[in-house]
Amino acid sequence: MTKPAVILVGPLPPPVHGVTISTQRLLRSSLREKLDLRHLDTSDHRPMETVGALDLRNVALGLASYWSLLKLCLAKRPAAVYVPISQTALGFLRDSVYLLLPRLLFGAAIVVHLRGGHFGRFYAGSNALMRWYIDATMRCVQRVIVLGGVFKPIFAVWMDDDRIDVVPNGTDLVIDGVAEKLDAPNRGALTVTYLSNLVPTKGIEEFVRMACDILRTEGDVVFLVAGDWLARGTAEEQNVARLLDQSGLGDKIRFLGEVRGDAKAALLLRSDIYVLPTYYPFEGQPNAIIEAMAAGCAVVSTDHAAIPETVVDGETGIIVPPRDVDALTAAVRRLCRDRDALWAMAKASYARYREGYTGAQSSDRVGASILRAIAPADVY
Repeated sequence: MTKPAVILVGPLPPPVHGVTISTQRLLRSSLREKLDLRHLDTSDHRPMETVGALDLRNVALGLASYWSLLKLCLAKRPAAVYVPISQTALGFLRDSVYLLLPRLLFGAAIVVHLRGGHFGRFYAGSNALMRWYIDATMRCVQRVIVLGGVFKPIFAVWMDDDRIDVVPNGTDLVIDGVAEKLDAPNRGALTVTYLSNLVPTKGIEEFVRMACDILRTEGDVVFLVAGDWLARGTAEEQNVARLLDQSGLGDKIRFLGEVRGDAKAALLLRSDIYVLPTYYPFEGQPNAIIEAMAAGCAVVSTDHAAIPETVVDGETGIIVPPRDVDALTAAVRRLCRDRDALWAMAKASYARYREGYTGAQSSDRVGASILRAIAPADVY
């Protein structure tokens, strides 16, 4: 049986962010067993701050990718094209060509994957002409994939609910020793970890404030911060440095820089509580939360984007309001003082990961969505 040709549009790391991680995972998955998968590489390996920027390098990359897309379409006559859609005006204009060219010239089914949560606000904040263009483009789409049910209403104006698939993120991060960690709970000093880019809206300042508050009353706690500032010398970085200096506790909150691969797995394995106080406007479903679940960590995060659909409040972790340092501190302090509750949440977190958030499960669901777009009457 001939496998349907599918063009998968997307960038690869570096830099490391949700879309590059997802593209890499899909290309390494078992999808090739069902699909004749062809990758249209849209990578720009420069630092994160250049993503979506209007500069000559990005223009050249865009034009080159359009030419590559046309050649792929002529050679393969794809049954479908998969596109992780952007949530900014320039990004959407770029991505719309990946949708419209194969749909209008070759009749390919189009599958759009929203890997964040800002698209609705982007659409509402656009001018009338841009909204008309988004409307026209989205009417050419056969299926949409979102990270959580909270995002389905965004696309209700363009398609019926049964054409919108909820596919949570998953992770392929290999972490050996989780079962042993959960079988023999840590009775010594606890490790509380922040793992993300050091972006203000990811909650790094809130994490540091919380850590300083807890260190004043709790002795057996270690705080680790893994990640890099996207730009050095910013006011936000200086604010965090000032907080640490004024608290006199800076030596008890360790900044590790960016960690990847085996180092990331080892960090999460030694961690007991993972904290991400995010209110990032583009947030969808943070990969780092799922990696922490895979490592058997209780998770403390915010009522934001699809996070409450991922972290079950009171069962696998604790959900707090965004930008509420007092609530964040109370949640982490509660887990530090109630080890039984902490270990119960850690075990439930790991079980939830295994039940629905592995990389293979996520990739299989994306593949099923693509197949439904190709043959909607035959594939369920």
